[in-house]
Amino acid sequence: MVVHQIKDPETNETLIIDLDIPGQLGWTELIGMARLAKQVPPNGVVVETGSLYGRSSFVWAKNVHPTVTVYCIDPWEREQWIVDIVEKPQKVDRPFSLEAFQYYTYTRDCPNIRTIKGRSPDAVQGTWNQWVDLYFDDADHNEPGLSRNRDFWTRWVKPGGVFCGDEYNSDFPECLRKTYELAMEWGVPVHSAGFFWWMRKPSGPASGQQGRR
Repeated sequence: MVVHQIKDPETNETLIIDLDIPGQLGWTELIGMARLAKQVPPNGVVVETGSLYGRSSFVWAKNVHPTVTVYCIDPWEREQWIVDIVEKPQKVDRPFSLEAFQYYTYTRDCPNIRTIKGRSPDAVQGTWNQWVDLYFDDADHNEPGLSRNRDFWTRWVKPGGVFCGDEYNSDFPECLRKTYELAMEWGVPVHSAGFFWWMRKPSGPASGQQGRR
């Protein structure tokens, strides 16, 4: 595997990316993610749902401050779409599983990753108790799972934190609708890099009360 270290011309920071990890996110999206990761404060918390083999997980883990914890939530169940879209075209040498994720990502010098096996939000319902500095949604792209997942994590993103996701394109109209609804609720713009999008939760008394209900 080849790890790319790129000097960001905008910030002069080094961005770390590994495109050899199987996955669907492209270079443009990963660069955007790496830049956002740099903005997570020390001792912060990143949550990713839908980690797959770990291409995006690696970017979060290697570009945040070393004290930041990255929680990766995925059922890690091998389904036919994974075989057809990822395993076969990319000639993946290990069938999809948690062990494959750990082989490609966790064991590759990412001690700040914590894995949670299960479907979000069910896997953490009733047990999650931490504010989140950055949440990345790449789990369910269809209803009702899309809303269940996003509505749960919206409450846990701290004021000033980042809510972001994948599939920012017309092929996933439900994802677009849900993204625009949240942007209108928060009164903030949606930024994008390719199919990757993000917005920042507004600070203030009202938003500060949304974390726990």
